[in-house]
Amino acid sequence: AQVMTHPADLINAVIERLRAERCELFRFATLDRLVHRVRNVAHRRIFRRVVGRLTPSEIQHLDALLKTREIVQRQSDFQELKESPKRPSLTPLERLLDHLDWLEGLEIGEGALRDLPPALVRHFASQAKALLVAFP
Repeated sequence: AQVMTHPADLINAVIERLRAERCELFRFATLDRLVHRVRNVAHRRIFRRVVGRLTPSEIQHLDALLKTREIVQRQSDFQELKESPKRPSLTPLERLLDHLDWLEGLEIGEGALRDLPPALVRHFASQAKALLVAFP
């Protein structure tokens, strides 16, 4: 659960281990519940480890991404963080460079993620990209 991202991969690993140990297989629903429980526990441990590596300044910067500065600002800076590059013409390129400057100004290091498997980082990134933080 600390290196695999998909529940199906974890279920297959459990089945292989049970077969290797010559144990009776559980019902699929039982395996599914077990895998989701183990996955949640593993992700919570990873989260605590990553947060424990962040400096107070980095935590403050990350918290600020989730807040809107004004009532007229309907989306948080977190939404801006997730913006994808537009077509490569002059105006979008200038905006992309401004976006890069803004990202580099966040002063959030990569040290907190240093020992996480790349597949897991990509998995968490895709989950974060799907989240929406906006003014209610």
